[in-house]
Amino acid sequence: KLFLDRASEVTTQVVVQAARWSNMATTEAKVTKALQNRQKLSRFNVNLTRMNTGNDGPKAIAKAVTSGLVLKNICLSTNGITEDGCPFLATALKRNGVLEVLDLEDNEIKTGIKHLVEALDHNEALVDLSVAKNGLGDGGAQKVAELLKCRTVLKKVNLRGNCITEAGVRHLANALPHNDQLLGFDVSDNGLKDGGAMALAETLPQSSLADLNIYGNGIGSLGLEQLAKALPASRLVNLDLCMNAVRDEGAKSLSTALREEACTLKVLVISNCDIGESGVRDLAAALLQNTSLTELYLGGNEFGDAGVLPLADALCSNRSLEGLSLRQCGLTHIGAAALGVALPHMRGLQWLGLERNSMGDEGVRALATGLGVNQSLKSLNINRQQEPGQVGEQGGIDLAAGLAANSTLQCLHAGRNRLGNLGASALAEAMMSHPSMQELHIPKIFHKDDVCDEGLVVMKFAEMLSTNKTLKKVYMNGNPMWSWGADTFAETVQSKQTLHTLDIANCYIGYSGVDVLGNMLASHKALCVLFLGRNGLGNTGVQVIAQALLKNQQGNDCGLQELDLSGNEFDDQGAEHLAKVMPSCLNLVMLNLDDNGITNQGAAKLADAVRKMGKGRIGELGLMANPIFHDGFRVLKAAAWSIPTLPKIRLDPPEEASGSLQGFKLKGAQRNMIF
Repeated sequence: KLFLDRASEVTTQVVVQAARWSNMATTEAKVTKALQNRQKLSRFNVNLTRMNTGNDGPKAIAKAVTSGLVLKNICLSTNGITEDGCPFLATALKRNGVLEVLDLEDNEIKTGIKHLVEALDHNEALVDLSVAKNGLGDGGAQKVAELLKCRTVLKKVNLRGNCITEAGVRHLANALPHNDQLLGFDVSDNGLKDGGAMALAETLPQSSLADLNIYGNGIGSLGLEQLAKALPASRLVNLDLCMNAVRDEGAKSLSTALREEACTLKVLVISNCDIGESGVRDLAAALLQNTSLTELYLGGNEFGDAGVLPLADALCSNRSLEGLSLRQCGLTHIGAAALGVALPHMRGLQWLGLERNSMGDEGVRALATGLGVNQSLKSLNINRQQEPGQVGEQGGIDLAAGLAANSTLQCLHAGRNRLGNLGASALAEAMMSHPSMQELHIPKIFHKDDVCDEGLVVMKFAEMLSTNKTLKKVYMNGNPMWSWGADTFAETVQSKQTLHTLDIANCYIGYSGVDVLGNMLASHKALCVLFLGRNGLGNTGVQVIAQALLKNQQGNDCGLQELDLSGNEFDDQGAEHLAKVMPSCLNLVMLNLDDNGITNQGAAKLADAVRKMGKGRIGELGLMANPIFHDGFRVLKAAAWSIPTLPKIRLDPPEEASGSLQGFKLKGAQRNMIF
């Protein structure tokens, strides 16, 4: 995570990466040196995420602050910091009274929270505190409650995954009315149960909370009833109840609250809450009266068609709801038909998620008919329709007919269905003249058991790209394109300078089809994101891409920003080709080389390139699932330390990449099979 510099003050960012290797200086010394080199600047945002330094990181920060360093943002998440490191952090916090953001997520500070709370009493600026996943328990919750009572400027607190029970949340709930600035409160993935929910409900009306996240807390109908009663008197805008036992009784309580004119709730997440037909009927009835709710997430509740019917009727009248997620709700063609009939009458709905249902061709036909008349929907997701209701060729043809009559849809997800030749071709033809489509997601639209003419479909989509005037992002991964199809496709893309993102990973292009791709990349200055993973490019193909990337990066404000070459079966030779051009890639932010055959030798070449990119913008280099062992790990991490602006080099820990190259490839093959 990057903390953005504030325009009103001189800031910089110190980002230091993992330091779990042998024969190098201690982490404390490395951090200290990196900070000392920049003490001349007046403000720092320090990001030490996933450094695995234990308590050495806090110790180094304490020394730097004692020497005069001023910090506004500190991120120490996932570092193995324990109670013993907290006194060092406390020292830094006491001497640094302008700290605004403190992120200690996923450590082991436990009882050490008391030191931090005492130190923060000297701070008048802290607005964002995250101590998620730290094993705080109820005792730690009590300490945070003390902080909430005295720190009236706190705006966001994250206590997710801390084994907090009803006893702990009562302390927190009692503190909420004392802080009139707190807007966001996350106590998800704890053990609040009904008692904890009731405690929150008691003080919620007296709090300033706008965003409350309590998913995964084992809350049942009793707790939901009290929370729902408190909603109309609260200031809540977002409420996440996902993964709780809401069931029909809880849904009824929530629907009662939604009917209240005073209810200000805009986003309600009740996914995977075991809500059935009866509960959805109550919620649908509430939508007939509610005018504040803008997004409703019901995914993972298997209420089926019987629950969708009243929702469809309600949406014909409701004008405030903009987004509705019905992912994996057991819909068939019957429920889809009800939505299709309602679509022409919907005036407010802007996005509709229907992925992982079983609508089949008949259901898509009904949706497409309504889509042709609807004038408000901007995004539709029908990905991964399940057997026995998968979408086939006829469904693709009908969907295309609906799109031909539609003028407002901007984003379509229709991938992982069985559209076949006719369905895919019809969809491509519909896209040629669509006046508003900006994103098209059609991964894996062919099934391995179907007989398809991939060449015909590739030609159709190439023609579509050359004709369509609005498309900016196209995702076609997993569709066989082969080398000859890549030639046609790349030539078309080369002339479409409005395209921002192109995903043609896993399209069986091979090194023989990479030349035209290289020409496309070299001349396409508007393309920002390109996915070429798992295309069998090999060393030869990567060399072509590397040379094209060099030409693409010429110019200060244009060129590719993200490139994915994962799983392309190249080794150190391919890595060397890339390493030669990397220092000149001033616009490249992310380069993914995961799951190839790069060894320590290639790692050394890449490390040299990283050092030379000191003034570049690269933010992430992916090298996971490569046979890079201790020596390669060491040189890459040393390179990361040498350039503080490099946020992340992703590597498997050396102990996980140990053994022979043959053994590593076997483990990689097994990992791919599991994936």
